Amino acid sequence: MLKYRVLTAALLVPLLVISIFLLPSRYFALFLGGFVLLAAWEWSGLANVISPLVKFAYTGTVLLLGVVSFELPILIVPIGVIGVLWWIGASFQLFRKQRLLMPLGSVGSTVKPLVSGLFVLVPAWCALYGLHQGPRGPTMVLIFMLTIWIADIIAFFVGRAWGKRKLAPTISPGKSVEGLLGGLAGVIVFASVVGVWYLHLSAWTLLLWLVLALISALFSVCGDLFESQIKRRAGVKDSGKTLPGHGGVLDRIDSISAAAPVFFIGVQTIPVLLIPNTT
Repeated sequence: MLKYRVLTAALLVPLLVISIFLLPSRYFALFLGGFVLLAAWEWSGLANVISPLVKFAYTGTVLLLGVVSFELPILIVPIGVIGVLWWIGASFQLFRKQRLLMPLGSVGSTVKPLVSGLFVLVPAWCALYGLHQGPRGPTMVLIFMLTIWIADIIAFFVGRAWGKRKLAPTISPGKSVEGLLGGLAGVIVFASVVGVWYLHLSAWTLLLWLVLALISALFSVCGDLFESQIKRRAGVKDSGKTLPGHGGVLDRIDSISAAAPVFFIGVQTIPVLLIPNTT
């Protein structure tokens, strides 16, 4: 399992980095679209959709919403805002209730997750496209990805070594408060280095940048927990078998899906981040 996990990552990470820096924004969005549509297909399965026709219809709906958004760039920021607002609400419900969604067997048990999937996938897709189009676009996309990966990787190892207090025991028993704090500490270090050495931020703006990085990392945890909740409800360990050693596409992009709209909108609200680097 570990061998396949490492091999898959060794293939996908360089491919992603190459696409970030070599593809124009529209083609980068198409590249991401392949993963988004695979994730939409998996999501429909987690929502207890059995009919291939319905799965195709749902995946087509995600594609249509994405294409319309890209053809009307004025929609990118509002869709990002909608995504942020939806994740704030979802995160509140997640930690307030810490229970599974409606049991399988009712219409609502399928419709509600399907609608949720639109808010999970489309704003994230639009946010990464919008971020890639902006000043320092490709580099900012990579910085965002690294921020989320660092938070996730450090949280995993710190949690394994020192984790005692469960973060959300009824949803994801393996996550700990200690792991979360370790991941956030790693984000602070990484974001500080980026803010000082690459973005050349002043003290006040650096503080805003660190807050944005930390909030994005926190939302990435919410994204991970939200998908875990959906999977537990569906009675499965992984969202699919698309990526050997990693499970499904959703299992790899759940954190990014929640954090991308937050990071994108945050960048839009910190003016200095919209000024291209001239050094």
